[in-house]
Amino acid sequence: MPNLYIITGPAGVGKSTVSKKLAIASKKSALIEGDDIYHQVVGGYVPAWKEKFVVLLVDEATLLLRDKSRPEDCQMKERCITLLNNFKNRNYNPQNILDTTNLSVEEIINIIQNDNKFIL
Repeated sequence: MPNLYIITGPAGVGKSTVSKKLAIASKKSALIEGDDIYHQVVGGYVPAWKEKFVVLLVDEATLLLRDKSRPEDCQMKERCITLLNNFKNRNYNPQNILDTTNLSVEEIINIIQNDNKFIL
């Protein structure tokens, strides 16, 4: 059965980077940005895949370093810390949280693909 990955987290934790590389790493895939479908969902659905829900988080120091590596006009500076704290305070199920602080993009993808703890 194919997987559906739902990747979320505050700005700067690596959602876009990880999502794009995860899609590339799969034989058959589609990358659908949440903003593209936000207003299209009308009602229920019949599941045709295993749903995985992953919240990417990171420590503040790493988040600020990652933010600084972005082009100047894309940096969020202290706002990324505010967003990180908003995500930390959302009471997500701990099984759906992946701390990316000490992980490479490749390690993150491997964990998402192979760890069944993210299956809803």
